[in-house]
Amino acid sequence: MSDTFNAAFGAFHEALVGKHALPDDIEDAALAMKRAHTRMWSAMMKSGHQHIGYMPVMSADYHSLIMYMTAESFAEKWGVPKAWVLALPMNIIIDPATCYMRVKSEDVLKHHVSDGTVDDILYAAFLEGKEAGLILEDDVFMFERDPAAVTYTKANRESLSNLAGEYDLTSDEYMDMKFGDGSDDWSFPA
Repeated sequence: MSDTFNAAFGAFHEALVGKHALPDDIEDAALAMKRAHTRMWSAMMKSGHQHIGYMPVMSADYHSLIMYMTAESFAEKWGVPKAWVLALPMNIIIDPATCYMRVKSEDVLKHHVSDGTVDDILYAAFLEGKEAGLILEDDVFMFERDPAAVTYTKANRESLSNLAGEYDLTSDEYMDMKFGDGSDDWSFPA
């Protein structure tokens, strides 16, 4: 990692190794999702010889929602970007007796490097750390990102720029106009 990112994120990681109880609202949601997932799995297994109607519902990834809710909560508590929490080598334990996040002491790079490239969550942590003023603005990301991630984000950036240009807006202004604060109602199926 780059010098300031390495120092700041490394100190953050080191300080948090261990167990951290999930807030009550996340614990309640996680346990409810776990129970619903168990019931859904049972329904799918009992009817799989007749139809696969539950399979699309089964593919819903409640683990990602729990991870994101946990990252939001602990990021606010610890005063860091969400990506910093998600980049920690950790796991979340959901059990009726106790729900917690366990931050592991393993090397962050070992956790995020494969085939010579880093997981993009580490790059997100770098960018969000800059935005939050936790690392120096002139700090440079020292690792190679996965070429697929680079291609994907470049295409998204170009597409966003083109869309924003059609409205004579900056990309940030277009995103605010299009997505607001994310509090819109949902409808299912999405």
